[in-house]
Amino acid sequence: MKKFFILFVLGMFIISSVSADIIILKQPQKVYNLGSILNIPIKINALNDIDDFLSASIVCQGFQREIHKEYVSLETGEEKEIEVSTPIRINLLGSFKKKCKIKFNLSGKYVLSDDFLVSNVIHINITNKKTKFAPGEPLLIEGSAIKEDKTPVNGFLNLSLTNKKDNSSKIIFENSVSEGYFYTEYELPKDLKAGDYDLVLKVYEKNNLEEITNYGEFFSSILIKQVPTSLEIILSSSKIEPGTETQVKVILHDQTGEAINSTSLITIKNNKGNAMTQKEVQTGEPLNFRIKEDEPPSQWIIHAKSGELYNTLKFDIAEKQEIKIDLLNKTLLIQNTGNVPYNKTISVKIGDEVKYIDVYLNVGESKKYALSAPDGKYMVVVGSQGKDKFFKNDVALTGNAISVREQSINIGEIIKHPVVLGFIIILFFVFMVIIKKNYKRSKSFFKHKKLKELKKSIKEKKIKKQEYSQRDRPLSKIIDKGNLANLSLTIKGEKQSSTVVCLDLKNYDELKSNKNSIEETINKIVFIAEKNRAYIYEGKNSIFFILIPSITKTFQNEKNAINIAESLKKILD
Repeated sequence: MKKFFILFVLGMFIISSVSADIIILKQPQKVYNLGSILNIPIKINALNDIDDFLSASIVCQGFQREIHKEYVSLETGEEKEIEVSTPIRINLLGSFKKKCKIKFNLSGKYVLSDDFLVSNVIHINITNKKTKFAPGEPLLIEGSAIKEDKTPVNGFLNLSLTNKKDNSSKIIFENSVSEGYFYTEYELPKDLKAGDYDLVLKVYEKNNLEEITNYGEFFSSILIKQVPTSLEIILSSSKIEPGTETQVKVILHDQTGEAINSTSLITIKNNKGNAMTQKEVQTGEPLNFRIKEDEPPSQWIIHAKSGELYNTLKFDIAEKQEIKIDLLNKTLLIQNTGNVPYNKTISVKIGDEVKYIDVYLNVGESKKYALSAPDGKYMVVVGSQGKDKFFKNDVALTGNAISVREQSINIGEIIKHPVVLGFIIILFFVFMVIIKKNYKRSKSFFKHKKLKELKKSIKEKKIKKQEYSQRDRPLSKIIDKGNLANLSLTIKGEKQSSTVVCLDLKNYDELKSNKNSIEETINKIVFIAEKNRAYIYEGKNSIFFILIPSITKTFQNEKNAINIAESLKKILD
């Protein structure tokens, strides 16, 4: 009985001490980001009269701070709903992730909410994922930024590139993020170095104190392509001496001037435009070429092509005065081995005596000089402008005095010889007799031939006149000059291999009916043919230009034929 009384008294004490019930009407959501508003509605049921303060505190892993305090005055049995609302700030919790709950306390009774997470994390998603770009190409960035509590970001975007090779960083641009969406376009610098880059996209929000609250990063790798931008030709010297070997090198540069491994076609042309050397080589590797010893001074040009890039470089062939000296027995042979005429004074020292000779030699020309001295052996030294070119010991010479004289054919001395003079006189009389006989014979022959050709010409004119009256006017009527060729059957003549250029006329009828409009053009064509000693023959729809060796005086007519063809094309174009 005593024990029951004690329990009853304690129960009444407890009941009397509990003055209200605190009911959480809506539990907090599972995650909140910094800057979000925390709203938790509660209801208070007064079990006894209440006249006290309601306090709400946020408790995060041992850290507790009051966020709400309100005076509550209720009579027994009354109810009241209260909404606890507070923003989640940095100075309240810090910028790191924490598990928290809300603690409500009223008149000694407290209630805890469910756990929730306070975060500062932003999740970034990129919709376009292109990974290779060329310098100067637009870099498009599009995507979404959502905070961990599933609310959209309204903040800022920052993009940077870092070269993986040298860790050089470059901030590309900054932009804004609105309602969780961002889209930006930025043109990459044209001089951006090629290579692999780390792309870092940062999205963040700030509070009114310019403090970063929520933050997110997106990492990706992109490749900046190496793009050829220039082609450089490197030559050892702008003036090259003939007879020497020279190196030329081609360097292909990218957008930052770095060398690119590729191939290049190098063509070296002389002053006439003829290709002297042409070869495809690796860029950066030297191409050796040699200039001939007798190549005349002129300006050459180097053409280099790699892909779509092209460059040229001019260089000069230097003048080179040089001679070669040989001593054969008693004869001094001097040959011009340079590329310009040699015009200098040469010193020839025989023993102790020096003789000077003025030497003028065209390119490739040589002259001989006879050395003489009183009988004996001598040291011979040949020099030019103080520089010794040649010397030889113990040269056996003969003569009355020391001398150096040029060897040449002396017509006067030859004629003075009786045998030679008699032979020349006999040849002269024989020649005169032959000329006299041939003159009489040819005079009668040409007279007869001229009469025969005159009769033949009259006959041919009559035949042609009849033919022209029966058919349309041929194109040859347009031509007012030129060597016209005619076909004829004959058992006489000489077979020759000839070169022919054909001009095909598709508008033959139009040309025949419009003589005045094309006469000037046709005569220009005929002039080109005459200039190259070509005979003209008219076909049905064509004009043939015939290069006959007996007329052109050469069997090498192909080049002239090409020249005629090119000239015709230019005129007609």
